[in-house]
Formats: sequence, structure tokens, C-alpha cells
Amino acid sequence: MTLPATGVELDRTGYINVNDYLETNVDGVWALGDITGIMPLKHVAVRQARHLIDNLFHGRRRPMTYGAIPHAIFSAPQVAGVGKTEDELKSDGVAYRVGRWKIENTAMGLALKESGLVKILADDSGRILGGHIVGSNASF
Repeated sequence: MTLPATGVELDRTGYINVNDYLETNVDGVWALGDITGIMPLKHVAVRQARHLIDNLFHGRRRPMTYGAIPHAIFSAPQVAGVGKTEDELKSDGVAYRVGRWKIENTAMGLALKESGLVKILADDSGRILGGHIVGSNASF
């Protein structure tokens, strides 16, 4: 059986349409991971899988949210982040403050003799809105 034979709807770019609960338009059929086109990252697929299992087998019905999913680019140096970027906060009109710290000025940076940068974005109350790291082990 091929996907078109199931009746599962695709979007205009070929990804499977899912709702906030990862349900497709076909009763009893769910989709997760890259095939949904929603943040195609390993971290997202793992979180979607855990969320779906929780909903299906533990009697919960909570929508999937994507607000604080970590991501990493395995380049040299590595780049990692979680939450909002400055561009997103500016676009949303959210007031924020920026804190920057060199990795070499942290205990771990000193111990590993690493360099890089950590940037934290927070609102006026101190609630963290996003965090970003550039360094050789940023993805850890």
C-alpha cells in the first residue's frame, strides 16, 4: 500500500499534514519526524515521539509545543541554541536583554581550555527566552 492509498493528506510541498496532537486526517494514523515538515531536527522527532507515546499510552491529550527545543549544527566550531533568537524577538516586538559570556571564562571552559561564546536572551523579569552557544563542544 502506498501513502496516497491511505487517504492521508499532504501539504503542497509533500509533507504529511498533522494537527497539534500529531494526528493526520485519517482516524488512528499519526505522523512525526521529518515527514511532517515541522522543524526537521532529530531533537524534534524524539520529543514528538515521547509526546505521542505519552498521549496514546498514558491517557493524556496534550498538544505538542515547539517553544524550547534545542538544536545544534555540528560544524567547527559547533553552534547550538534553544528558544527564541534575537531576530524572532524583534519581529514579535518582545522586549529583551542580552547577556554574553566567553566560554573560556567558565569553569568548564577553563578546565577544557576551550573558547567560544554563550549568549542568553531574557525578559526584564529574568525569564530566559533563548540561549545560544558557539564553541567546539556547544552541542553537549
